[in-house]
Amino acid sequence: MSAIAGIYHMNHEEIHPGRGDALMAQFEPYPADRVHTWQAQGAFLGCHAQWITPESVGEILPFHDR
Repeated sequence: MSAIAGIYHMNHEEIHPGRGDALMAQFEPYPADRVHTWQAQGAFLGCHAQWITPESVGEILPFHDR
């Protein structure tokens, strides 16, 4: 099973450096085919993906659209 995690500051305050890495480190005991993160002012998204179906292989997550 894949996991998606995030941090969002409603006041758009900057995410403290390393906070997102600390969040994603909690998933390290579990196997993953791909780990990817995205960060912008006030928001952090992370995905710890396991490719368990043919459709999920190579899927880019977290997906974001400007």
